[in-house]
Amino acid sequence: MTQSSSSSLTNSRLCKYCNKVQIYWNNSKGTFVEVETGNKHFCKSARTKPPSGGFPSEGNTRPTYYNAGTGKPFQTQQQKQPTKNSIQVLKGSEIEVQKQYERLSDIVVGELGGKIHGSQSHYLNEELRIVVYYEVPASDAENREMVKKRLN
Repeated sequence: MTQSSSSSLTNSRLCKYCNKVQIYWNNSKGTFVEVETGNKHFCKSARTKPPSGGFPSEGNTRPTYYNAGTGKPFQTQQQKQPTKNSIQVLKGSEIEVQKQYERLSDIVVGELGGKIHGSQSHYLNEELRIVVYYEVPASDAENREMVKKRLN
């Protein structure tokens, strides 16, 4: 038995999710390894993650987190593009408001690649009013003003 495997065995423990398998953290593989089989440990009960102290570290390696169902590493999230949030009040008859909403949606989503988050509607003096919440990419500072001008 080599020095590294014997130190791994002394630092092994039962899996805290299934409590049936003896495991240890292997920095060179970046995963938990089963003591008996020497294979990578896939716990079906929960995500496996690296230990927070207690296991020997063999360098400054970044841990990999695994999905328990698939055994594949989680993907890192892409950086979100900065956005500007805004609102627009649409008012008129139901047909007019519907046309305004469709035009707003075409501009915000279709042309600018933004999102419409939601809306609130109410009647005021027999007129339908809808407040629409949306966001547009902040790369172009005039995006919000352009949306408002094109709607009016």
